[in-house]
Amino acid sequence: MAQAGSKEVDPTSAERIARNDAVFRSANEAIAEAADEYDVEGPLPVICECAEPTCKEILRLTREEYRQVRSDPRTFLNAPRHQVAARGWGEVVAEHEGYVVVRKIGRAGDIAAGLAEADGR
Repeated sequence: MAQAGSKEVDPTSAERIARNDAVFRSANEAIAEAADEYDVEGPLPVICECAEPTCKEILRLTREEYRQVRSDPRTFLNAPRHQVAARGWGEVVAEHEGYVVVRKIGRAGDIAAGLAEADGR
């Protein structure tokens, strides 16, 4: 097993976790683009980008908060306490009311950054 931080983790789960999070990131990008296109006011409703594939938690962020998270292809939006689904492949880098920002680390971070680049983000 490989190490991410100080925890032993399964290297194959890094790819699964990064790809799952990237799916939610892509969905949220579409939400943000539609909100801009239709001049939707108020907070953006976005899907929690945690590694749990069945999560359907909705988070609300200002456009500026959302853009700030999207400025780093390794960061993802999670509902509070959902970061545990990253199983050692992510670390909380910011806590806000209603959401946390999780930065993917190690192999998961590399995969997440590569997927964002491939998507042109």
